[in-house]
Amino acid sequence: MLKIIVVFIALAISVIGFKYIDTPFIWIPFSWFIAAIFLVSLSTKISAKKIWLIVSAIALTFGILEGYFVVFGSEFNRINIKGDNSAEYSMPDDLLGSVPIKNISKSVSRYYKDDLLYSVKYTIDDKGMRISTPSNEVNFKDQKCVIFFGGSFTFGHGVNDDQSLPYLISKLSDGKFETFNLAFNGYGPHQMLAILENSLEKEAIDCVPQYAIYTGIINHVRRTGGEGVDKHGPRYVFNSDGQIVRDGNFDSDGMKTDKSFKDGYINIPLKILSKSTMVTGLANEYIIAQYISSYMNLYMSVVEKSMRIFKNRYPDSDFVFIFWDRHKGG
Repeated sequence: MLKIIVVFIALAISVIGFKYIDTPFIWIPFSWFIAAIFLVSLSTKISAKKIWLIVSAIALTFGILEGYFVVFGSEFNRINIKGDNSAEYSMPDDLLGSVPIKNISKSVSRYYKDDLLYSVKYTIDDKGMRISTPSNEVNFKDQKCVIFFGGSFTFGHGVNDDQSLPYLISKLSDGKFETFNLAFNGYGPHQMLAILENSLEKEAIDCVPQYAIYTGIINHVRRTGGEGVDKHGPRYVFNSDGQIVRDGNFDSDGMKTDKSFKDGYINIPLKILSKSTMVTGLANEYIIAQYISSYMNLYMSVVEKSMRIFKNRYPDSDFVFIFWDRHKGG
């Protein structure tokens, strides 16, 4: 009975740690190490003692290596990066997962340990978009309208208002383009599709867009399948006819008929181990490849449907898809 209680406690710590702790594979191995040591002393058979000694050695080794990789394994690992939390200038939204808070100007800073990485300001207008056109260049004669979709790169995470991609394009065009920034941290093409399906861009802009520009990165592929920071983001799946349809949010119950949630879904052991800093550090490219193979069809289908909606609504306009395929981590 006592053995069962020890195993149950170790299992409970593992489940709770995996769900609520940022670095679970430090605490999970050490909990099993302690449990295995107890089980060695409680076991009466030599064979059982040997098994639990092996388990304790494996758990201790894994925990020590994981701790090393968390602290020293990456120059910019998550435990040392602090500041600039999107939750401070965003709010939950059932259509998009999260949206910037309207009419705010937020000064943020990010640090690596005690060293300042950047200190910038994000200004969000009354439509919930980051300002992206110089105020003195609005309503320029024959000005063309451009809307931008994307994630943190397009939003301008880590740079000032006048350094974001949409702002720079407006500025460098000498006012020929009025730009609208519909991107935000953690977004992917699924937010773009949700915006277009619900005509939210019409509420945000007062012109007919001549161009829509979506900038994608490798991480957008996994985000489309729910493997991102937007746990309440819009979920899209393939229905029984092979068509892309909205299926609630990632954190809600849905039909889950998409192959990316079945045959093509990343296997459970790999998904669990991907929370290990050591495993992702040693096998990062392999894990990324697995996510890409699982979700690429879904990703491209979401982008294609977004493009079709945009072209049908604005037949004389162009949809531009830019994909940054070099993965540098993060």
